[in-house]
Amino acid sequence: MTDIDAVLARMAAEPVPAELAAIDGVVLARIAAGPATTIGAGVGLLAILIAAGLGLAGAGMPAAPAQAALPFGIGGAPAPSTLLR
Repeated sequence: MTDIDAVLARMAAEPVPAELAAIDGVVLARIAAGPATTIGAGVGLLAILIAAGLGLAGAGMPAAPAQAALPFGIGGAPAPSTLLR
């Protein structure tokens, strides 16, 4: 197995590729240019309306009371809490 410290030291000693040395300008230019595409306000409004509708529909549904499921289809009799009684 290789020693990670030796590998990292060897990589640190290598010169930086010319492509990486000039990448800062390219990245900053793309950030300044802004997004390539934008979506219309109608799409955002549609998403908000759908989310609100689903939320209201879910809130209006009656919820059944929660019940604990018994594992492996067995009854509650062999549970340790019932055996100690």
